[in-house]
Amino acid sequence: MLYSPPMPVDDRADRWARRLRAWGMADLAAALLEPGSPVPLLGAQALYFGAPLLSLAYDARELSGLAELLEDPQQLRRLTAQLTPDQPDQEIKA
Repeated sequence: MLYSPPMPVDDRADRWARRLRAWGMADLAAALLEPGSPVPLLGAQALYFGAPLLSLAYDARELSGLAELLEDPQQLRRLTAQLTPDQPDQEIKA
């Protein structure tokens, strides 16, 4: 089979969150991917621009999927939420 269907969009955020946590980069990625940050858009454009060279070392579908994830605000929020640990309620000290 020459054609494989694209990966479900929901799986992309989950897989990248697992990878970033395994690499110990979850906190850094969450900080860089905050809403309003230009990093996701610039990162997606860098992936598109570098795809011909990067595809020699990485799967082209993975690179394209990551670029699409970085451009999709809903998926980006999902990824960021998975990377950010739940903050426990802090007591207010007077």
